[in-house]
Amino acid sequence: EYSYICSGTILTNGKEYTYSKECEKFVVASEQYEQDEYEARGEIPTYQSFFDINISASQGGPYCFRVFYQTEAIGWNTHKTYLTTLFESLYSTFIVNNLFTAPSMYTGSDKQYFPVYIVSNQDTTAMSLSAAAITRRYGNNNLSTIIVRDYYVLNSRCEVIAHEFMHAIMKSYTNWGVTLPNWYKEGFANLASIIFCSEDPDRELNAIISDIKAYKENSDKSITSTSGVPDTFCYGTTLYPLYIYSQLGGWYTVRNIFTNYMTYYNS
Repeated sequence: EYSYICSGTILTNGKEYTYSKECEKFVVASEQYEQDEYEARGEIPTYQSFFDINISASQGGPYCFRVFYQTEAIGWNTHKTYLTTLFESLYSTFIVNNLFTAPSMYTGSDKQYFPVYIVSNQDTTAMSLSAAAITRRYGNNNLSTIIVRDYYVLNSRCEVIAHEFMHAIMKSYTNWGVTLPNWYKEGFANLASIIFCSEDPDRELNAIISDIKAYKENSDKSITSTSGVPDTFCYGTTLYPLYIYSQLGGWYTVRNIFTNYMTYYNS
């Protein structure tokens, strides 16, 4: 899961708060609560309607993102266009151009699709109020779904959805019975946010600057540490995936790490 805490404002309880040290502490505490309740909560959000983003054969498909939404906000057609362009670009960048394995699709009554839910800022069906988005198991299947608060769609926050899509890609190489280390899953997901959303690199880097600080201040500890470190520590370890990407072969090397992860996990 990903709590967006470092680009001027955060959203919680339906209100915006200007970023500050006090605000950071609040979000960190809430983020830990989100992790604790995540497995137990697990319901699928209610929805008003949906639309499909179809990836054709000529675009590297067939593939379908089915976007469920709870309410139609003002200018919703504009946001549909934004989401369509964003998911087409995510699919093209990671699946077509860089050959990552696409997240498995759910077999519905009419077609196969990957489910995406856009929920209100007050919804607590699948995640606590402090969380911006989450990638979680879809029902009783070994499939994934992405759930995003509409605030981050209405404000075109590419980095949140890119982060979650990378989580879903990671699960296509393992399964929901495998617990990935926090530094691994959050570090590489943050990498996707930084690189994919590079049209505004300052915002993407600023988005994780406090996470990197949390890591640097505890860099004498192992990257696998889960106790005695801030909850944002694992997000700050994205420095390692960023080095791998920039110095050791780009997405090709990242994909090979994902592909071979289970071999070493099982050994």
